[in-house]
Amino acid sequence: MSPERSEEWINRMIQHYRGEYLSQKDGQQTEMEFKQILEQIKRVPIFQKLPSEEVNEIASLFFRKHHQKGYTFFYEHEPAERLYIVDHGEVSLIDHENKMRMFTTLTDYDAFGVMSFLTGAQHTMTAVAAEDSTVWVLQKQDFERLLETAPQFARAVEDYIKQEEVSGYLTLKQHFDTNQAAQWTQRAVKSMEHGKHIPSAKEMVQVCKENTGAPVAIWLGIFLDGIPESLVIGAYMIHTGHIGLSLIAGLFLSNYPEALSSSVGMRQQGLSFKRVLIMWTSLMIFTGIGAALGNMFFAGAPEVLFSLIEGIAAGAMLTMIAETMLPEAYFKGGSIVGISTLMGFLTPIYFKTLE
Repeated sequence: MSPERSEEWINRMIQHYRGEYLSQKDGQQTEMEFKQILEQIKRVPIFQKLPSEEVNEIASLFFRKHHQKGYTFFYEHEPAERLYIVDHGEVSLIDHENKMRMFTTLTDYDAFGVMSFLTGAQHTMTAVAAEDSTVWVLQKQDFERLLETAPQFARAVEDYIKQEEVSGYLTLKQHFDTNQAAQWTQRAVKSMEHGKHIPSAKEMVQVCKENTGAPVAIWLGIFLDGIPESLVIGAYMIHTGHIGLSLIAGLFLSNYPEALSSSVGMRQQGLSFKRVLIMWTSLMIFTGIGAALGNMFFAGAPEVLFSLIEGIAAGAMLTMIAETMLPEAYFKGGSIVGISTLMGFLTPIYFKTLE
């Protein structure tokens, strides 16, 4: 195929994809029609009160398509690659999670597929033309280009993302917990401020799934390092006769955040409150038994053996923190993890000076 014919074929496919074979005059007329309804778009406020030059740019990227009754715009769980606005007709949104099988009917100037489109998540509903309908369509790549070239529009999108409506959608429809929804909002705003694309909620869900074993791993790590740690506590009582503030502070600052983070993660993964409570109670009982055994075992034992067990306990704790706590903490908290770790290290040293 010659280059001329190749270019002609590509142009024809683009025109076909956009739904109409428009002449330049017809295209200008279409843009004018869309600009007339821009301020009337319902269900999403990102197109209101924009400067004329941005309105012209947005209108040039939307294209209009006509569909017959029964046409499916998208199915549940499909990736959201287009934003739709009803020009005229009716569109039904079907929520398959609704046991009542209720559906929402949209009419002229209603936008749909917006939340999944903005967040990069999968559709949570199926959209079907309830009657012959004409819709305006914006593609994902055109939307991302607008965020780079239309500052007022980008600011409107950023303000909309910060609203509770978006975080509520992530928690109710995408099954995020409140922390994950807040993290996505924070990342999305930060990305837009740096001129980057909005992060995909779908990718964030995948990352969360890949980290589902972290809470149980933390519990198992505390369980394993609790063996030498409990022995050291029992032996410590032999040599000192009391427990110092530095030891109490060190144990609290290392174990409490671990247990708290692990418990929250377990609950998010569906473990019952009763089961989580039993797991941590069993660990507490086991540690108490280990301390009693350590007190008996190390009675009259040489200092070298005591130092060896104490070193093993410290190494086990550092290994568990490095392999499980720090990666999860950085994933959830970001760069603040570094200064937090330093402060946690300095606190037991401070308590040591008080003894």
